[in-house]
Amino acid sequence: MAHSASQSVGYKEMLAHLNGDCGLEEAVELLKVHTRQLAKAQMTWFKRMENVEWFDVAADETVEHVVGRLAAFVRGGHLT
Repeated sequence: MAHSASQSVGYKEMLAHLNGDCGLEEAVELLKVHTRQLAKAQMTWFKRMENVEWFDVAADETVEHVVGRLAAFVRGGHLT
């Protein structure tokens, strides 16, 4: 199924504002709510996937560590 930019988060909220259907503050608040809803749905989707490896960016996992893990995946088809 093809999606267009008009289906992205923020488009309809800002279009509603530009059309005079709501104020800027209301449009921004709706955009925030819809962004949080999308993020929650994405996290739920990812949590159901097997073989997903999460990286804790607050920990000592550096860019080099993540790149190394991805390189291992590309070479061997799996994460070690």
